[in-house]
Amino acid sequence: MNDKSGDARTACTTASVPDDQFSRDCHEPVKTRPNEYPSKSVSSSPSVDELRRLAEQEFVGCYGLFPTCAVFAPGCLTVAGNESADLAETRSLSMAVQLVTLVVGKRSHGSKLCQVKTLLDSGERESCEFRLNDANLCTSTGEASWIRCLKGAIRSFKEWRRAQVLPGFKVVIVSSLPAKLGLGSDSALVVALYALLEAITGTCTGNVMEKMLVCQLAQRLATNSCKVRASDILVSIIGAEGRIFAFDAQTLDVDRANWNDDTDVQLVLVELNDDDTEREGSSAQRDESSKARCEQVATAMNTMSRWRAHPAGAWSSMGLSFPRETTEMVNDAIVRDARIGNMTNAIRRERWEEFGELLRENHRFACKRLNFSPDDIKRIENMFEPTEGVLGFSVVNCGTSVVTLVRKSKLKTFISRLSRAEIPRQRCYLIKACTGASTIYAYERPASTKYSPHPRLTVKHHLREKINTEENNVRKYDVPLYVNTISLFVSRGSSKS
Repeated sequence: MNDKSGDARTACTTASVPDDQFSRDCHEPVKTRPNEYPSKSVSSSPSVDELRRLAEQEFVGCYGLFPTCAVFAPGCLTVAGNESADLAETRSLSMAVQLVTLVVGKRSHGSKLCQVKTLLDSGERESCEFRLNDANLCTSTGEASWIRCLKGAIRSFKEWRRAQVLPGFKVVIVSSLPAKLGLGSDSALVVALYALLEAITGTCTGNVMEKMLVCQLAQRLATNSCKVRASDILVSIIGAEGRIFAFDAQTLDVDRANWNDDTDVQLVLVELNDDDTEREGSSAQRDESSKARCEQVATAMNTMSRWRAHPAGAWSSMGLSFPRETTEMVNDAIVRDARIGNMTNAIRRERWEEFGELLRENHRFACKRLNFSPDDIKRIENMFEPTEGVLGFSVVNCGTSVVTLVRKSKLKTFISRLSRAEIPRQRCYLIKACTGASTIYAYERPASTKYSPHPRLTVKHHLREKINTEENNVRKYDVPLYVNTISLFVSRGSSKS
């Protein structure tokens, strides 16, 4: 009886971890054990090595061969800058995350057949195959998103490299990135596929901005939309451990700040259970008008110096040429860019209270742009506001998720409260800044150059006689006994032997 009670006490002691001990553990996110949190909330993700082994096993099982190339690209969390798709992209604050898309493949020598198998976050296995000609690379809305991204990457690669012939290949794609959580799953897939095409063909794009533009073109071809964020693609390429990036899409300037593992705060991404179908339908209806507004905003911001020189003032003169809604969006973009600059400075100085307040300000701005109802705003605030240790929060990715800034000493309390929230299908991720797109291995040989058929091919074998090592005073293992060499002589002048 005493032993059983002792076991019960031991179990209770293990389940309740003191906050100070939990704080020390959280300073090493790599060693954090997701099963210590309530299983409902925290989502664990496989490592890159685990995904690679899974992809290699799937590749061998599907094709009976071992892959020669393996690449991966991480997702991207945009803390501020992608609140609404109606705003033109200017500045953003983003970091590469530990959730990745990994691709393994092998070139098909002498074939233009493309065979692809996927195992994405949903757990469903899908496959497709097509020949690499222009007719088969056209995308349609009825195709799956990953197929359109694949075709867009191939088309963009061929156009940018001016490659007349692209060899066929066999590919397996695995991913730990959720599809609709604002982590740039499509951008990571396009970047990974482009890196695989480079590995297969033995090419390399040295300029980072050039690679970003090529991948952005590929994603635009896949989505048939102008709302492709350059920041998601760029951060997926240049991401680094312990780094957060402020990117200006107008000037292409990149500002870096440290986000180390030993900071006192933790970013937590929380999924919101909204009606995705209704939201997507409403966005599709206003897609054309949103595109026109984005173009007007971009035009107004690119010519801002001319508006300032007008005698009537910048805003008054701009109102004569653009609708009132456009001028309001321009003003919102300017205010947002200044806020992101203040966020970067707060992170650099480790002023987390100031950064949290800027997140709340960003949240109020995003709710205004997304036309959230008062009930929705109140529900989000009640979810995070009363919790101790929450310094700030903001909705991201058009309101599908919330990024939260929590003190590590109170992270356990926050996760426990989140697990008690009556929100079905809710997931949250402890975000860590990780490295950008990388090639794990690439053993593919360069494609051989094809010449016209040779009229004559002569193969000659030269046999060198055995050397007498005793007479020449040479050790036996220094000189081979026989040397067999093959020389190829091609005579292009005559076709007769």
